Amino acid sequence: MAIGYQPDFIGETLHIPMPKIADEQLLKQALSRTSLRSSLFSDHLNYTLIMNRDTRQLICSAHNVDQNENIEQKELTEEERKRFDGSKGWTFDGDIGPQFQLGDEYYKDKVQSFGVKVENPYDKGHMVMRKNAMWGSSLEEMDEAGKATYIYANAALQHKNLNRSEWQAIEMDIVGDLNLDSNGRLCVFTGPIWGPLDRIVHHVETGDIGRVPSGFFKVICFHMKDPPDDDPLGVLTFAVFQDRQVIAQQKGGRIVKTDQRYQITIMELEALTGLKFDKRIRDRNPLIYQKKTAEKENVIVRHLPENIPIANKDDIILQLTARRQHVLPLPDRPVAINAAMIRPKENSKIGEWVTLFNRTEDDVSVEGWGLRDMKGRSIELKGYIAPAGTMRIANEALGNIRLTDTGGNLILRDADGQQVDHVSWTGPAIKKVARGTAYQFEVGQ
Repeated sequence: MAIGYQPDFIGETLHIPMPKIADEQLLKQALSRTSLRSSLFSDHLNYTLIMNRDTRQLICSAHNVDQNENIEQKELTEEERKRFDGSKGWTFDGDIGPQFQLGDEYYKDKVQSFGVKVENPYDKGHMVMRKNAMWGSSLEEMDEAGKATYIYANAALQHKNLNRSEWQAIEMDIVGDLNLDSNGRLCVFTGPIWGPLDRIVHHVETGDIGRVPSGFFKVICFHMKDPPDDDPLGVLTFAVFQDRQVIAQQKGGRIVKTDQRYQITIMELEALTGLKFDKRIRDRNPLIYQKKTAEKENVIVRHLPENIPIANKDDIILQLTARRQHVLPLPDRPVAINAAMIRPKENSKIGEWVTLFNRTEDDVSVEGWGLRDMKGRSIELKGYIAPAGTMRIANEALGNIRLTDTGGNLILRDADGQQVDHVSWTGPAIKKVARGTAYQFEVGQ
């Protein structure tokens, strides 16, 4: 356990420096104070922050994760579990200064002058997650490291549905339990993505504005368990966007139907954030940004730069030469997952169903197509769907697929493995729908 991010944490030959600020406008917004290391870096137990003085939220965090010494690996008594579980109370980072951080007032519900409570849907989204930071040689060190993440500078305005579902899944299932690395040690970069989808919240008392990011990114660097060549550095890059209606690609304005987490290229992330990562990190990125790279590696890529929806770890691409499971742009999708009975009246798997809708004027054969849930359980489809018709998949036909009301997702692929459609849902969203009423994915209700 150390104060601040350690670039040599994952191995002697794997130096992973923090990204630099390449965009001139972003550089002007970066907080510079004599109280910070090199006037820029705010160091804490196991992590470091760079702040944006205009948004009063971070530009980027860098933290080290030791899965071998993490709190999740310890056998705790019930008393110890209670001691090291739960919120530790939020405070300001003194070196950054409270005037450059969004405090609790931006996350509170509002009460109008006539007494009506208005819900604020945004959580204090941990950028360096408490449990991933909780590692050390003793329980006391782990607890201290966990408490150190509860500063407003380490939070960003994150919609509660995203914070408790898609983002949490990356933190827990990918960062917290990567199992692709050789030594249990990770270097992780996290931060907001600003853009045209940004929204605002108002300070409860003053009416001051807080800017809500369009999305968030996470870059994970590790020593590969089975490297494909002489370089053992593994790099995974993910983005999660906060707007269910519109997720615009850097090129082409492609639209994606529902909230989803994506594996993206480092170069696209740099274009989205204004950051510049070390050349070695860019070179070890397993996705393809340019056509010439695809041609060089003899990989068929339909859409550049690549965006790979990630429902679970099986979707992650680790090598440039890995087989791509392509995604059809929304206007080209012949079949859509349009509705599902996720909360049947009987409150069990009995009564669950999914419907597929043929958006075309022709019969569409789904012979050999596959439908998969968030846990990797899948079924193979048969038959065809008439023009503008639907296919209901229910009872025995659903196989082991489960439509859990705490949150989940479904991916539909054709016989060639190309992704035809994907949908996701969160627990809070599902609970707003009456039991026995189908959830419609196009409209999110």
